[in-house]
Amino acid sequence: MFDNLQEVFKDDLIRPTCGDIDSTRSKFLVTKSSASRVTLDRKIQVRHALLRFRFRGATETKYFGTREKTWRQIGFKLFEANPCNLIYVMWRIQKPEDLQSEPESIVVAVKHNPGLTSSAKCGHHGYTELASWRPSVSATDREMHLFRCQVITNPTGATLTINVDDCDQFAVSLTTDMLTSSTGTTGLRTDNGSFIFKYFVAE
Repeated sequence: MFDNLQEVFKDDLIRPTCGDIDSTRSKFLVTKSSASRVTLDRKIQVRHALLRFRFRGATETKYFGTREKTWRQIGFKLFEANPCNLIYVMWRIQKPEDLQSEPESIVVAVKHNPGLTSSAKCGHHGYTELASWRPSVSATDREMHLFRCQVITNPTGATLTINVDDCDQFAVSLTTDMLTSSTGTTGLRTDNGSFIFKYFVAE
């Protein structure tokens, strides 16, 4: 299940860029704030990333993204040239202000802001949602779940395949202009949820 994947640990590979991530004695990573943005501490061409995570509930405080989309979510940052130009693959679990308004979903989105390189300049602008799907399982069951994404490049861009619990599988095509940096960093994002997880990557 984890063949060729390298586990990412707090002390040597992850650099928090927002919020805080801690580690348990058993080397699980845990979120410690309402929003976390963590990035691998080196630039490698990650083609396969996997999260083994458990959603433990809402955080005491809320992180407000866009007013319309303030989700409890966890997911991957891919091909990140900088905080303004990257691809997100997110498992949206709950919407805090109205838990019944929209279903739990897996979402792929591009954040594209040409010429901008810092969150202070681009803020929440430049998002385009490429695809979304409803998983057959729910992270609200407080059980461990597997969340995997793999990238296979081709002459016109790449195919991004997403797998949930080794049963649900989804795919989306990415064009070359969406791949903002072929050697860009990869990492994780969480919002408004308490998570315990392990994180694995492969080139």
